[in-house]
Amino acid sequence: MFMALSSAPVPGFLSGLPDISAVSGPRKKLQSLVDECADDLDAYSRYLGRNPEAKGSIDANLLLPADLWPDDAVSVVKGLSREVEGGPVVTTFGKLLERLSSSGDLSRDKVVSLLAALAAAGIALEPDVRLGARMPKAEDAVALFSMPPSADIPAVSDNYVVGALMVDLAASIATADGEATDVEIDLISREVDAWSHLTAEERARLKAHNRVQLAQPPTMAGLKKRIEALTKEVRREIALFLVQTANADGVVSPAEVKLLEKIYRLLEIDSQQLYSDLHQNTRAEGHGGVSGKKPASPSAGNVSAGLALDPARIAALQKETARVSAMLADVFVEEQPVVQPPVVQTEVVEAEERGEDAQPVGNVIGLDEAHSMFLRTLVSRASWSRAELSSVALDLELMLDGAIEQVNEAALDHWDEPVTDGDDPVEVNQELAQRLEA
Repeated sequence: MFMALSSAPVPGFLSGLPDISAVSGPRKKLQSLVDECADDLDAYSRYLGRNPEAKGSIDANLLLPADLWPDDAVSVVKGLSREVEGGPVVTTFGKLLERLSSSGDLSRDKVVSLLAALAAAGIALEPDVRLGARMPKAEDAVALFSMPPSADIPAVSDNYVVGALMVDLAASIATADGEATDVEIDLISREVDAWSHLTAEERARLKAHNRVQLAQPPTMAGLKKRIEALTKEVRREIALFLVQTANADGVVSPAEVKLLEKIYRLLEIDSQQLYSDLHQNTRAEGHGGVSGKKPASPSAGNVSAGLALDPARIAALQKETARVSAMLADVFVEEQPVVQPPVVQTEVVEAEERGEDAQPVGNVIGLDEAHSMFLRTLVSRASWSRAELSSVALDLELMLDGAIEQVNEAALDHWDEPVTDGDDPVEVNQELAQRLEA
């Protein structure tokens, strides 16, 4: 066949073209292009060589340029893009990965690659590990929302960090007596829209963040460190916003009042001020006060009435102290992997190793036996490294972060103070330790 072609007359439009078989320059350029493409596909090829069953999964697709993704994967991403046009879509991280045909848990690097691929298609995810958020677990709530397509990693300001704290606290109030009502959700969304000191992208991310927090409210213990970084003026503005949120549907329930009392203590604002704020807001709204039952159909006017929040003032107050930025920045830093921890034996484990029967440990401040033992071990020292505490939790078959949150929540309910402070090292409140030993 090729001999026949060699004897065929050359069409006129091909005349004047160089014969690449006789020159080396073009061949070298083509070979360079081929080598570059082969390098880009090498990781994908090696991955499928080890995991042939993963072909078509998001795990494999993330090793390909987006232009080479298979049609079914492209179709799923386009479907997500259409869905988020109507507003944030809340799901779990596990369900999202299942929809994208994940073959298992994704590494942090692959999650970053996934977020970049979605961002190129105009889809953003909250929480975003590129912004310092923790790696989401399969059961964790996430929100997909629309953003202008971009290849850049999103940036958020210190003002956004303050706004996120306000949204977290408002979500806690809104869900204190069950599911948040549409009116409460709408109020928070409207307030975020009014925060003109934030960029449009930051406001969109905050509204998605709000939906995540409403689906999976944060704990008070997890918010304490972030509150400590704020000035008194900012704390006061936040308190007013929370009162407005609680009264958004017309009635402040006892559960909401109890949570507000706890938050006011964390904000270091006198509880009497809370009742004054509730009274003033109730009068402004024209409602009857605190009740145990919510009205069946709250009026739409409740959303826009009430206290006037000045978010621009919050931004100005936040800049008054240079230390706030650094302290807030630390809050969202992803924990780095720790070296293999030294083994810290608990009394129960030591007794088992000696062949003795472990003595039952009395429950402490309403905790179960495992968490009571964790708390007793925790207060035996003034400070722990995270690696050491991880070993303690492992011996008790507990997850470290969950155990710390649970004992701190119990301590806040019992003493209005958490037991621990800091992430690594973990400092133990010595006053509470002495109370436990008494």
